[in-house]
Amino acid sequence: MLDGPNVLDLRLFPSLPNPASVRDWDVPVPLVDLDAIKDLSWDLTLYRVLPYIIGVNSVRRIATAAQIEPALARSAVQHLVYFSCAVIVDLFQYSNSYALVSGPAGLPLTCGDPPANGEGLDVGRECAAYVAAGPDQRA
Repeated sequence: MLDGPNVLDLRLFPSLPNPASVRDWDVPVPLVDLDAIKDLSWDLTLYRVLPYIIGVNSVRRIATAAQIEPALARSAVQHLVYFSCAVIVDLFQYSNSYALVSGPAGLPLTCGDPPANGEGLDVGRECAAYVAAGPDQRA
């Protein structure tokens, strides 16, 4: 027999699918500011790979730069992808050439509703500024 009020605390967590496998040639792109969400309870391996996750380094290159085993780097990136802190994209081939070109005729290079001053977001200019900025200057 229990005397007094009974309290039952429940915590519900979303059911997430199994994490996707991460390969050495995959490139993690951060979706959030990884420095802002750092936690002292994180694995030390994750702390070592965070500075190299900038959207241009492959998992193999991250492992080499962080001086850790590639399997550990894959596991750390897999955790970030699982919790929606990063997304995986394919590694661009070095033989390809990537450059800005003008859009096809009739394709608007602005998006969104124009603000009150009549200027919309110029996607072409925004893209050019992002590509011209080095990896260390991208936010």
